[in-house]
Amino acid sequence: MGMLFVNIDKEDVKFQINNRGWRRIHRLAVMFGWKPQGTREYLAFFKEPWDSCNYFTNDGQLVTQKDTLALADAIEWAITKLKEEDPDDDPEKKYGSSWEFEMIRRMEIAMSVGLKDPGYIFFSTFWTNKLTEFVGFCRQGAFVIY
Repeated sequence: MGMLFVNIDKEDVKFQINNRGWRRIHRLAVMFGWKPQGTREYLAFFKEPWDSCNYFTNDGQLVTQKDTLALADAIEWAITKLKEEDPDDDPEKKYGSSWEFEMIRRMEIAMSVGLKDPGYIFFSTFWTNKLTEFVGFCRQGAFVIY
């Protein structure tokens, strides 16, 4: 399943990524200081009661312009800290199918000590283009998650 983000003012402005990639980007942004403001009800197919902390389902929730700009700032900062890709540090090779659990564990540690290192949660220059594309998308304003 994938995530489709669509700008609310310009429906032809979109960003698409798989769920796993979006969860990783979300964690990276939090690591670099993004404080999610919460999503808003936008379309009729949301689940009740509304969970404003939900950024991870395709329920047509709105991410506000203020939130997207702060998200872009955090990711832009993270991009400057990306290190070269290291094939010997490939999380899927090292940890197999449970590598995401390792990333979550590392994220918890990073947050507890204030670490700001994309490499610690398995981001490298491999992600530069996708993250840069996402920053450009966010800079265009509020979006809906489909």
